[in-house]
Amino acid sequence: MAFLAKIRNYIKRYKNRDFRTSIQKEKQGKYLLPTSVQKAPRKKWKIFKKQTKRLTPFSRFVQEKISTIQNIGEKKQKILGYIGVFLISASLYIFVYSSYFDITPSKVLIEDLTDWIDVSIAYRTVEDLYGRNLFFINSEEIALSLKKYQQNISHITIDRLYPNGMKILLESHPVIFTLHVFSIPDKEWWVSDNGVVIPKSKIKALPPMVLDYIGDENEDENIIEYKELMSESSASYISQVLDYMKQNWWDLKIHSLQYFQTENELHISLENGVKILFTLKDFSKQDGNMWENTFLKNEMLNLKTYIENNKKDITDGNFSYIDARIPGKIFICKDKVVCKKNLFLMYGDYYK
Repeated sequence: MAFLAKIRNYIKRYKNRDFRTSIQKEKQGKYLLPTSVQKAPRKKWKIFKKQTKRLTPFSRFVQEKISTIQNIGEKKQKILGYIGVFLISASLYIFVYSSYFDITPSKVLIEDLTDWIDVSIAYRTVEDLYGRNLFFINSEEIALSLKKYQQNISHITIDRLYPNGMKILLESHPVIFTLHVFSIPDKEWWVSDNGVVIPKSKIKALPPMVLDYIGDENEDENIIEYKELMSESSASYISQVLDYMKQNWWDLKIHSLQYFQTENELHISLENGVKILFTLKDFSKQDGNMWENTFLKNEMLNLKTYIENNKKDITDGNFSYIDARIPGKIFICKDKVVCKKNLFLMYGDYYK
């Protein structure tokens, strides 16, 4: 019965098909826009389409292996991270706290490149470095400490010898004078070009020029080895005077030099007995370069004019001394007895 009812319904819908079609067209003509104006119906896109695909045994095997490798990679990253933290911590401990980089006395090497520096004093100076970490030493502080105890040092090179050593190379200012101290007649020293006293035992060859040092009553207390005897500028001025004389009056042979510390004066004794008096004080009051002594330059220029006009008398030793201490003026003393008394009154027992 149910089957027959379905057939009857189907036949009825088929008969009414033409009627429904005509009614639909009539409605479209009355109420809807022309077909040319109507918008095309939207397409419905299925963005996510659920696919149920059954994996083959081989695909399932490959997928399982990939998952296993990913898990192993994550574990390895964690392990490598732990190892990195351990290595950094261990390195910091070795660099900062362990004794691996602590300076060892037997690994410290000090060399004197000029033979004018006492290496034993240098070793005692750096004893405070022993046991300190090589990474944290201050090269500038070491250099200042070395120069404090040996003021003739001019250049210092410090190299770190890892893991626990150092190499220090020392250079000295050159030696220019043999030093005689008036109150200590039986002993000799040497003077570097920055005015520092150096013991005789440190020099193999004697400097040819002799400098007599005449200080105050306690001059023997001023003679401290490797310490400053005169200012560096005064030592430089003396060198300038000697260079000027050698360039302009090479035939006037110099026998010795006298430096009067209190007066800051230089007396040059020639081989023929004539003395030339200079002052090393700069009365021009230059504020700039300490090595530029305008006053001393004027002294030498005045002296040059006088010597050129009286060269024969000076060469023959007809003068006792020439006083060039006042620029623009030259004072001459010829009588040796009178002149010696004058020098004694001005400079004391040295000219007695």
